[in-house]
Amino acid sequence: FADQTEKASLTQLDKAGETTEAADRKIIRNAEITIEVPSTTDAQHQVTSIADTHGGFVVTSEAKQRESGDPAQRTLDIKLVVRVPSNQFGRAFDEIKKLADNTPSENVTSQDVTEDFIDLEARIKTQKALEVQFLEIMRQANKISDALEVQRQIADVRTDIEKLEGRKRFLENRSSLSTINVNIQ
Repeated sequence: FADQTEKASLTQLDKAGETTEAADRKIIRNAEITIEVPSTTDAQHQVTSIADTHGGFVVTSEAKQRESGDPAQRTLDIKLVVRVPSNQFGRAFDEIKKLADNTPSENVTSQDVTEDFIDLEARIKTQKALEVQFLEIMRQANKISDALEVQRQIADVRTDIEKLEGRKRFLENRSSLSTINVNIQ
């Protein structure tokens, strides 16, 4: 009887842990979609509106006229790069897709960077602890040459911390906002 109780509580703990872990995952989502529409400029405005509605924005917009011998056949191809909050990614992507008469291509990728993120946090913590140790050694240094050496070490550690924090910010940004590349034809 005691064994069954223990198993049940461990299973509950595992499920609780999975839920917490799933909520804290750092996932980078990217999509590329080509949509064929009657009016590329109308679709451009609609994609911009979809991004706004979902708390996102258009990063870049590029228009290029497709060459044709017949001036009536010249059309504008538009490329947009849209960023939306990750929790709005699926809805925004589906709405963009619904604008199309035809979707010649679409590609969605996800990359889980949770482990990288956790590793960065651990490395930052270690480097900050090392910095504190060096500062303590610096206070106790009696010779100028020792103080200068410790100061150099502190500068190296500080540089490492800044690089790690920069990478952490990059991962946070890329995982909190998803990117959708939209080719409108």
